[in-house]
Amino acid sequence: ARQRGFLGQAQRVGFDIHINITRLWRYYVLNMIVPILLLAALSLVTYVVPPESLDGRIALNLTIFLALTALQFVINDQLPRSSYPSAVLKLLIVSYCAVALAVPESIIVFAIARSAKVKEEMASP
Repeated sequence: ARQRGFLGQAQRVGFDIHINITRLWRYYVLNMIVPILLLAALSLVTYVVPPESLDGRIALNLTIFLALTALQFVINDQLPRSSYPSAVLKLLIVSYCAVALAVPESIIVFAIARSAKVKEEMASP
């Protein structure tokens, strides 16, 4: 339809632009999510270590915690900045909590095993 423009008769012309965008999800899964899940699964090895070996259990958890921290630095460099937590960051926080809660659990299990051992030694002549 013709409309009156600034210099007289003007015609409105338009066009559409279509852009196809695909997300490279395999990159994120292989380079971010899988390492986080492997480190979290590796923290379960803590429960295989004997309770009397407190230093080994805590060292394992501390090493995994530091590995998660290093991985977070790499992930923060690769993801865009945003004011809300991404799904990868939420997974990382859950993994931090799982590893961090294994340390007090190890200390409690060590104390229980130690007191049971002391009671057993006192009971046997």
